[in-house]
Amino acid sequence: MLGLVDHDRVDLSNLQRQIMYREQDIGRYKVECARDQIVGLNSEVRISEYCEAIDKQNARRILDGYDVVVDCTDNRLTRYILNEICVEFKIPYIFSAIHQFDGQICTFNASVGPCYECLFPQAPPPGLIGNCSDSGVIGALPGVLGSLQAFEAIKFLLEETGNVVGRVISFDVRESKLNEFHFDKVEDCPCCGSISHSNRSEDIISRTALNACPMDSFAPTIKLAELIEMIESGDEFVLFDVRSKSEHAISNIGGRNIPLDELNPSDVASHSLNAKSVIFYCQSGIRSSRACKMLTDAGLSNVFSLSGGIANLEPAISALIAGS
Repeated sequence: MLGLVDHDRVDLSNLQRQIMYREQDIGRYKVECARDQIVGLNSEVRISEYCEAIDKQNARRILDGYDVVVDCTDNRLTRYILNEICVEFKIPYIFSAIHQFDGQICTFNASVGPCYECLFPQAPPPGLIGNCSDSGVIGALPGVLGSLQAFEAIKFLLEETGNVVGRVISFDVRESKLNEFHFDKVEDCPCCGSISHSNRSEDIISRTALNACPMDSFAPTIKLAELIEMIESGDEFVLFDVRSKSEHAISNIGGRNIPLDELNPSDVASHSLNAKSVIFYCQSGIRSSRACKMLTDAGLSNVFSLSGGIANLEPAISALIAGS
């Protein structure tokens, strides 16, 4: 049984990246078009259509009975909901995300490894990351990531080894470069961890943007090459890791660890009196951008977010920064 979930209708802007549809499909529901395409390839495929958006009320009903979930959304709240139900049902959650020239894929399976919230414990602030329609994407990239997701699903169903559980594969099509980094299950993860959390779902909803906001909240960033140049030239700077304490304990590049929800501008200022620059970092650059924006709004200058975070830093580079 193959389940298709989408509440949307086909739009002209979809066609350059969503190759399931044609111009004659514009205005039709996507699940209907997808069903017709699949049945046209193999009339024996059994398909269930759910012409509705995933939310807290319907997620359990929709996902009940399926062996694996393949996430092709660009909505952050939906990802947290899917992850929560997949953890509850003990089924793999195959995630991918794309942005302009970049994509990433990972399989989350809390039965044997970390879940989505272990990697992304906090949703990014509204407007920090746009969806495909807002920010644009190279049309072939979703096809590449979608094929990789299909491989992951097939491997799981065939009980093959080698699934990317606890591993994020990122694909930079501009440089034709694949990167990989590993991450571990977080003991105090609010979703799959051993510590009980109350009102977890409501908290996710309260801090996750349901709709994209204007892309005007970007914070000043510093690239890795610029940071290395600062180290080599002897410039004075202060590092702050704004991830959780458990994430910092697993891996870090040094600096003072102040989780984003505990960050206080006066505390940062008191620890940065003689520094020319204050640099925040996190796993992917999202939380550090938010921290940077918070500090600039509070009147601090020369604050930067490490672009891309520490997810793809080579061990030698991490050691260089930590020892600076």
